[in-house]
Amino acid sequence: MNSLNYGSREACEKLVELGIVLETEAYWYWDQSGEWKLVRIDSKIMQAVVEAKEAIPALSMAEVWMELPDEINDKEITHSLDVWKSGELTYCAYTDYQNNTMPEDGINNINPADALIYLLIWVMTVLPSLFVAK
Repeated sequence: MNSLNYGSREACEKLVELGIVLETEAYWYWDQSGEWKLVRIDSKIMQAVVEAKEAIPALSMAEVWMELPDEINDKEITHSLDVWKSGELTYCAYTDYQNNTMPEDGINNINPADALIYLLIWVMTVLPSLFVAK
């Protein structure tokens, strides 16, 4: 399993701390050897484990993408969801027709799933009225 297709444990843990717990196909699981491991398991089985705080839902890029608003309207200017890559970094932001970004300079990370997760966190904390849970 390619770990860059899924959010890091740290990024996914921040989502859980904000109360965002989505059904997913993968989890960060605290195993008996004392390490966090990325595993795919049936979500029904993992529900009890998540509630016991022994696992953290590991969102895929696609799962995070589905939660992000397509656009943000700020002072009658539309900012559209934009993702780009420069070197090893993935950037994501909301960009207007003059190439202004929200948040300023965008969010970047080596892990593309983490870049999207941190943008989702930004939307939920800075612009909570725009976020509508699905």
